[in-house]
Amino acid sequence: MELEQELLRQITSMDDDALRKSLTSIAQKMGVNPSLAALYFSDLDKIRKAAVNLSEKDLQKVRESLGDEKMNALAQEIRREAGNK
Repeated sequence: MELEQELLRQITSMDDDALRKSLTSIAQKMGVNPSLAALYFSDLDKIRKAAVNLSEKDLQKVRESLGDEKMNALAQEIRREAGNK
């Protein structure tokens, strides 16, 4: 769960441009249309609030759903963007 907590800290601390760029990049790598990604990520405050309110059980479900490989790729993308502030 340490990885998931680190990701949540980074997501909530990223500025809007970095967060939007990171989420859009991740979505595109997962095959989401760029236009749809822009719609999904229009309310970044809502995304941050949702991230803060995730429980340990929610985070475990995300990890189980994605699998370790995708979770690690997600973490790498968020770290990369967080480092580019």
